[in-house]
Amino acid sequence: MLGIGGGISIVAGCMTGASSRRGCRGRAAATTINVLFAMNTMFGLAMRRADGMAHDRSVTNGMRWFEFLVGTAYLALFVALARRVRGAPADGPSLTA
Repeated sequence: MLGIGGGISIVAGCMTGASSRRGCRGRAAATTINVLFAMNTMFGLAMRRADGMAHDRSVTNGMRWFEFLVGTAYLALFVALARRVRGAPADGPSLTA
């Protein structure tokens, strides 16, 4: 049976193939959404294991602080990445004909 790390690497490899333009041709939408669901499950399992370790070390308060720090770190990562993505220009083409 694969461990968490092995499963994540396999899912990440599939995700890379599924997200490329060539990889999406001829691929069913159900396959792509199942890869997304599998990736979500693998990260959830990893987080559950990490929460268990934090709880074993510092009981409930340690787990709560760990959850807070992980959430804050991912929020900071999202904000940093969101600032790098350009939005559509305000004077872009109109969707109405």
